[in-house]
Amino acid sequence: MTKVRVKKLDWKDETAKYSYPHRYRAETPCGSGDYSVAGSKSKDEWQWFRNGNFVAGHYGHKPMPLEEAMQCAQNDYERRVLAGVDA
Repeated sequence: MTKVRVKKLDWKDETAKYSYPHRYRAETPCGSGDYSVAGSKSKDEWQWFRNGNFVAGHYGHKPMPLEEAMQCAQNDYERRVLAGVDA
């Protein structure tokens, strides 16, 4: 069986000048908008979202560092893609 590799999300800064919270949106092969992270650059406190919504089980959790939030989004994306391959 061939091992499937999922392409990494490509994060784009979507923050308007002087706006808060800061936001990054992921570019996916299907376009933009499936994943985003929003939060504070100065405090390095971020939440990650899928399709603009908190991910089930994630709401109410403490904010996390930017790299961790982006990795959580990547992990969720990979799980969803690979679930479709296994179906």
